[in-house]
Amino acid sequence: MSSNLREVREGEGLSRAALAREARLSERTLKRIEDGEKGYAPTPVTMNKLRNALNRIPTISRKYDLGEIFPDFENGS
Repeated sequence: MSSNLREVREGEGLSRAALAREARLSERTLKRIEDGEKGYAPTPVTMNKLRNALNRIPTISRKYDLGEIFPDFENGS
């Protein structure tokens, strides 16, 4: 699954550690998603945790939906 997570995160000036903390995920999980590690695809729960974490951070410039972070996500909800 393709991901724009790195671009979104870096564009908002967030470290991987800060986003991982806010999403309550490991940095390793974020790295696997951002690197597009072969054989790894985030679950819908993980994708929602990341979207919700981004949208909770007060310094973020805008609200994101799943389709912007994970363009291959079919449902978009």
